[in-house]
Amino acid sequence: MNAHMPPNQAIVTAHAVIVVVALADGRFVLVEEAKAACRGQWSLPGGMLEAGESVFAAGVREAAEEAGVAVEPLGLLRLEHFRYAVGAGGRPVEKFRHILLARLVSGALKTVPDAESLAARAFSLDEAAALPLREPGCLDWLRLARDGAPFLPAERYAFRVV
Repeated sequence: MNAHMPPNQAIVTAHAVIVVVALADGRFVLVEEAKAACRGQWSLPGGMLEAGESVFAAGVREAAEEAGVAVEPLGLLRLEHFRYAVGAGGRPVEKFRHILLARLVSGALKTVPDAESLAARAFSLDEAAALPLREPGCLDWLRLARDGAPFLPAERYAFRVV
């Protein structure tokens, strides 16, 4: 048993997806947060997987909901794993964050605010670095995409019938 884990508590596993939408001109799609806790900050489209949803389906859904665009997932750019405790009782959570690389297929970036986001815009890496970011670490993911870092292609990560 991990000494940092509260005794007799099952670990909750959570999967999130973050979508790096790379545009042909070298810019990236970011969304302005609508949630009260981070309103006005900028982030990459993303969120939690829904029951029965694949990582890539979640990425497509989140890009549509938050940025207003259709994307094609190209692959898994990075997978992050961490543990933390929630609340006073220290409920243990094990989180997997799937960072996807995707390309824009169609649609116009969101300009009408809703519960998902206030707006979506395209930024260069330098422009993104000057924004109030919800998670400054996202700049590392943008650098990986900009620099052509290797990624696990979607067709190798997806379920296949064999």
